[in-house]
Amino acid sequence: MSEDDHEREVAPGARLGRAAGVAGVVVAVLVVAIVHQYAIGQTQAAAAESDAGRSDWTSAITHARAAAEAAAPGSRWPDEGFRRLEAIGHDAEARADGRTALLAFGAMLTATSERFGMGPWHARAEIALARLGQRDSDR
Repeated sequence: MSEDDHEREVAPGARLGRAAGVAGVVVAVLVVAIVHQYAIGQTQAAAAESDAGRSDWTSAITHARAAAEAAAPGSRWPDEGFRRLEAIGHDAEARADGRTALLAFGAMLTATSERFGMGPWHARAEIALARLGQRDSDR
């Protein structure tokens, strides 16, 4: 019996069962990926908060960016990450710490570009970076 003959002998219900099994595996993988991204966002946001509390700005920016990039349906962590980056940037501007402000707003821009494309966080980062550039050119 050839392979083609064997294919024809498979009952339609068996094919449907295989398709359902494959669909189940795909759904399970998606759920695991979503839960994983959610956990990454939560962990990174907490680390950014802790680092900011210790004024460890480089580490806080790194963790906040990771939270901003941890997209999952219904997750609040990307927005928390972007808010933290923006707050670090604005606080750095107020302290005249241009290096930290540049890192924070640059991380915002990079995170939006890599993950979400253009959007409100991207625009806010561009505006902040332009403001920093203008201040530097005025000196």
